[in-house]
Amino acid sequence: MGFSGGGSNILKPHQHNSLTLQDGGSLDFKNITQSDMSASSMTYSNGTHLQELAIGLDNQHLATVGGVPAWTSTMTGFTTQQSLQTGLFSTASASYVAVGNGLQITLPTRTGGKALVCCNYTIKNTVGGADNYMSLFDDGVSNGVYQAIIGSADMAGCLCGIFDLDSSVIELYVKTGAGTMSVIQSPGAVVGSICAIEIS
Repeated sequence: MGFSGGGSNILKPHQHNSLTLQDGGSLDFKNITQSDMSASSMTYSNGTHLQELAIGLDNQHLATVGGVPAWTSTMTGFTTQQSLQTGLFSTASASYVAVGNGLQITLPTRTGGKALVCCNYTIKNTVGGADNYMSLFDDGVSNGVYQAIIGSADMAGCLCGIFDLDSSVIELYVKTGAGTMSVIQSPGAVVGSICAIEIS
């Protein structure tokens, strides 16, 4: 690209602004402009000059370390939460009701963030062959994921779903088709739990 540099072909200061007359035009980065950087590296500014960040290792991700971008294998940005079952719960309801007793968790708030929430539990019913249903609710609304277990003896299960990080309460809800359904501790007094891990 040409420049109007005046006598002796002196190159005047310029910004490569295509909107400014005789300023060199925009740089074509697509396999045209050359630099002395390494293959697959990228640049960032330190506030004064451009700096080169060489490509990281396989499976590393970009993070901020000491105020500058860097490749790392440490997943320090992810947050986990857990709540343990604190008591027993029984219901004969044919409509979903909240279990409570620690089997709920309040998610943090982060725009665009997601969390994987999993809840493990043990149930039983007073009627053999009864239909028992479990679901994770988001602020009292079903996320459409549920499990159905038929039987009366101690039966363990686990539910998982992905939820927005919007301060909502994720909670185990249950209902039954017959008899009285109980959310109990499994043999050996192993309690149920609900946990969340931020995945994005």
